[in-house]
Amino acid sequence: MLKKPIVFETTFSTYTAVRLLQEGGSGFVYEAIDADKRSWAIKLLKVPNTSSSRRGRFKNELLFCVKNVHPNILTITDHGVIGEGGLLQSLPPRG
Repeated sequence: MLKKPIVFETTFSTYTAVRLLQEGGSGFVYEAIDADKRSWAIKLLKVPNTSSSRRGRFKNELLFCVKNVHPNILTITDHGVIGEGGLLQSLPPRG
C-alpha cells in the first residue's frame, strides 16, 4: 500500500493509485481504482531525464496495443499526459 494515494487524471477518467506493483528502468506500474471502484493497472513513464527514444517506445507500445486485439496483447483503455510530461496507460488487470 502507498503511504499516500496518487491521483492520475485523464480527459475521461480519474484513477487513484493504491499500491505500486512494479518499478522498472522506464517507469512504474500501479494498481489503481477509478471513480466507479473498478480496478486498473496504470503504467507510468518516468518523467525526469526520459529520453525521446523512451518516449517514442512508450508511444509505439500504446499505438500497437490500441490497434491490435488478441488475448496475448494488453488492452489499453485510456492514456494521457500528466504532470510535467508524464505519460500513462490504463489497462484492465489480468487474472
